[in-house]
Amino acid sequence: MGIVVGFEPRLYACSNASGYFLMKEVPNFSQQDLNINDIMVLDAFSTVFMWMGTKACEIEKKNSYKKIDEYIKNKNDGRGNCQVVEVDPVGEPINFRTHFPEWEEEFIAKWLELDPYDAELARIKQEKHDAAHEKWGT
Repeated sequence: MGIVVGFEPRLYACSNASGYFLMKEVPNFSQQDLNINDIMVLDAFSTVFMWMGTKACEIEKKNSYKKIDEYIKNKNDGRGNCQVVEVDPVGEPINFRTHFPEWEEEFIAKWLELDPYDAELARIKQEKHDAAHEKWGT
């Protein structure tokens, strides 16, 4: 069973940023709504995709599986067996991307960029490393 006539895919953000784990629907979603800090869940009827944000924590991953199982179990829309598929940023399969009508390959580069704070920490660490090697002549 693929796409069902009349079924609209739904996107959810799974996050514990508020201190509580929430699975909240994202209305009128687009590719820009995929948040690397969270787990994003795309319900495409016969497949539920878990887009694993690169900065999502283990608690979000664990709780997302539980929420998805609960979500699927409580659906009474005739979908029968539903597969759950993990998706990594920058590795999105075509059957995931088709639910984002204006998918832009250029946008995915932003998911790989270092956070400015992390980038500065890495730069400082490298400078200290280089200075130590200079000092000891190694």
